[in-house]
Amino acid sequence: MKAYKILILLIVILSSCNEKNLQFDSKTIDAKSISKDTFYLSTLGDITDIIQLETINSSLLSSINKVYFNKDYIFILDKLGGKGVFIFNKEGNFIRKIGKIGKGAGEYLSIDDFTINKNDKLLYLLTDRRNVLIYDFTGNYLKNFKTDFYASKIEYGNGAKKLYFVGDDAGDNLIIADINGKKVKGFFPNKNFGHHVRILNNPFVNLDSIVLYRRFLDDNVYAIKNESLYVHCKIDFGNQSLSETELTKILKLDKKGFKANLQKYKCHIKYYIENQTYSTFIFFYNKMPYQCIYNKIDNKSKIYPITNLKNDILFSKTFPIIQSVTSTNKFVFVAEPEEILDNLKFIELKKHLNSTINKSKLQIGSNPILCLLKSE
Repeated sequence: MKAYKILILLIVILSSCNEKNLQFDSKTIDAKSISKDTFYLSTLGDITDIIQLETINSSLLSSINKVYFNKDYIFILDKLGGKGVFIFNKEGNFIRKIGKIGKGAGEYLSIDDFTINKNDKLLYLLTDRRNVLIYDFTGNYLKNFKTDFYASKIEYGNGAKKLYFVGDDAGDNLIIADINGKKVKGFFPNKNFGHHVRILNNPFVNLDSIVLYRRFLDDNVYAIKNESLYVHCKIDFGNQSLSETELTKILKLDKKGFKANLQKYKCHIKYYIENQTYSTFIFFYNKMPYQCIYNKIDNKSKIYPITNLKNDILFSKTFPIIQSVTSTNKFVFVAEPEEILDNLKFIELKKHLNSTINKSKLQIGSNPILCLLKSE
C-alpha cells in the first residue's frame, strides 16, 4: 500500500511539470499538528558571530534582499535604496559596491537579483528582467548577455555549472540555462496558474552541491542537480493540505474568492532554509503564520504559531527570519541595531562571541547586523 501511494504521488508530480526526468528521492516533513508550546531560538543553536556591517556614505543599506558568504567576502543585495551588490569582508568592513544605475556598459535601469560563481570568482547580476551582467569579485565589468525569456530570480549551480532562473512571464516558472543564458530545460508553466500566478521572493536555497527550489502553492521542495529536478522533501499537511483537485477549482475563482479559499488550507510555504541539522520554514493557515522546525537527526518536527516563538539570544521582541546558510553550516539572520542596543547588557554576557560589538559605531540608523547561528 505504501509503495502504491508513492507511485501515485510520483505520477502526480510528473504530470504537473510535464517532464520525464523529475525523480522522487525525498524525506517527508510532518506538519500536521500544531504545538501550543513555546519555541526558543537557542534550540536551533547559539550565535557564534555578530558582524557589524560598516556604515559609511558609500555602504549605506536600505534593505537586505539576499546574503551570500564565501571564504573571503560577504555579498549583500540591496534592491531598494542602494540598488546594487555590496561587498564586505568577514569582519564587516566595506570593500566595494558592484553595479550602478545608468545606460552605459555594466549599468542598468533596475536590479532584480544576483548570484555568484564561487570557484571562478564571478558575480552574475540579473537586471531589467532579462539582462545578465557579469563582474569579477574586484568589481570589474566583464560582459553581459540577454536571455530570450523574462525572469526575476537567478541562481548558479556550482556543481552543474548551470544558471537557474525563475521566469516571471507566461513561460516556465523554473528555467535551467547554460552559463550564457541559453535555455536548456523548463518546468512548471506559469500559465497553469492563470492570473493567480505569484513569484516567490526567495525561491532558491544554494547549498553549494545542490540548489533547492520552491514555487507558489506547492508542498514540495525540489533539488536541482545538473538538468534534473528531484523532490528533495515533501511537506505533509495532512487533511488540511491543498490538493491538486482543490487547487484546480479555486484557480478558476476571482482574486477575492481565490484568497478567501486559500485560508482554509495549510499552504504558501515561505522562507524555507536548512543546514545539516535543521530544516525550517513558515506557512500560513487561517490568516495566521506558523513556523515548522524539523530536526534531521531524530526525524521529528514541530509546528508553532509565530506568537509562540521567542528570541532568547538577542532578547528582542521579534523572532528572526533566517536568510541563508554558510558553507560552515551556520544559519544567517539579520538584526537591526535597535535590537542590539536595547539588550546590549544581556548580549555582552555571551563571552564566546567571536566578534565583539563596537558600541561607539552602533547607533540608530547604522547598517543592519548579521548574526551567525551554529547548530549543535
